[in-house]
Amino acid sequence: MLTNGNREMMPSGLNQICPVCSSLAVVPTGKTHNLADVLSRWQSEAGTEFPESVWQEYTVPTARNTTLYQCLRCGFSMFAPTVVGNSAFYTAITAGQYYVEEKWEFIQGAKDIASLQAARILDIGCGSGYFLDLLKTKGMKCSGYEFSPEASEAARAKGHDIFNGPFPEALASTAPYDVICMFQVLEHLPDPIGFLRDARKLLRPEGVLIVSVPDANGPIRHFPDALTELPPHHVSRWCELTFRIGMPLLGFRVEKALYEPLPDYLWHTYLPVMWDSGIWPAEICRAANGLEDMGINDSVLWFIGEMRKYGAKLLYGVPSHTLYVVLKRDEKPTRSTISEFRTDADAKFENLSSAELLRLYKELLSYNRQYREKSDEECREEEMRMGRYRLEIGQRESYLVSQQKILIRQQDEFARRKEGLAERETTLAARENEFVKREEAISAKENKLVERAEGLTVRENELAGRAENLSIKEQRYEKLFIVRVARELKALFKT
Repeated sequence: MLTNGNREMMPSGLNQICPVCSSLAVVPTGKTHNLADVLSRWQSEAGTEFPESVWQEYTVPTARNTTLYQCLRCGFSMFAPTVVGNSAFYTAITAGQYYVEEKWEFIQGAKDIASLQAARILDIGCGSGYFLDLLKTKGMKCSGYEFSPEASEAARAKGHDIFNGPFPEALASTAPYDVICMFQVLEHLPDPIGFLRDARKLLRPEGVLIVSVPDANGPIRHFPDALTELPPHHVSRWCELTFRIGMPLLGFRVEKALYEPLPDYLWHTYLPVMWDSGIWPAEICRAANGLEDMGINDSVLWFIGEMRKYGAKLLYGVPSHTLYVVLKRDEKPTRSTISEFRTDADAKFENLSSAELLRLYKELLSYNRQYREKSDEECREEEMRMGRYRLEIGQRESYLVSQQKILIRQQDEFARRKEGLAERETTLAARENEFVKREEAISAKENKLVERAEGLTVRENELAGRAENLSIKEQRYEKLFIVRVARELKALFKT
């Protein structure tokens, strides 16, 4: 647990500049919260009892309002003015066992650290030392850094080396480290980008930084007003695109990004809101005989019951709360662009009409040609407009990917049921033509579909491998982009 005893505030609107990617396309989301109302909700909804010092800190002389701003380029969001939790606030909310001791990112982090054969490891925001305990059971030595005196003493009582004091000065004499971990830390900080820069100084060249944050594009987006996502608890929101675009500017390479599989204690909360988004549990329920007409809640309860019969604890392939990112210190910080990290660049615009493509391309070309001729205010407006176009493209990509996942899961379900349920031959025969057509459309992915029948875990490994081809595909996309623009413009001018 990482806390900060001081309230720190950022200028209204983040100065209209994104602290992650330096884009001017920072806009208010319309989400404004009053801190007195937030504290009252903690008391009424979570049963949290705050001492008078907390109320004095956040509501005297008057309760402050804080507004969520979002960058249209990298997706980073932050509340401004920024008001972070102090020690008394976190002591109050953690009294009810808010934090989970066994976390998926802890297990994943331990696996990655073991594969790196790291000798010098630091866990920033180590709390009472749960992750340090895990590494100790695996024969690995890890030091911790913690702001909270109470949590530090609890970790020391277990025999761990814990550092306190100003960051990063308190760790300067112990650096450099091979691996630094920050689990659920950045979203609490008033200056997370400055904190990342300081953490980089503590890494050796090519050292690794492991970060986990709540995934703002995951199922928590359905609960934007949840207490755990509001100041003074969480003051910023992150997604994979934020890391892909922003970390190269800070001197990091994104080695991989993983999404937490949905744990059983969140099934009742998250499955209903994701049921119509193409997740595989919903597809299984829709395909099962007798379940076609069930409502969402009944389908979710049936599925949860079936999973618990088999002792399942995690739903792999179903997104959950946490985004897990592995970063490597890069000695040559580079400037990145939003297109640099798009996947399947060759096919990304296939479902756009020629008119839509031409409109987007013309806007991009016009933006590049006129940028220097415009005033600062005009440039800012143009950046915001282009950010919306990028979001539009990203939304179309997400739709295509979700449709592809639906096709893959339906094909896999067909193959499994065809082999194991002979009594359903009549029903399967009626659906066979549909699956044959889909087989022709996705024949290039037959090997992957066979592997997926062996387990959803293989899907995760495939995605990790696909990430290594991103830079090659981007170069190819840029060439295709230029050729396509030229052809489209040439055709347009001829007409």
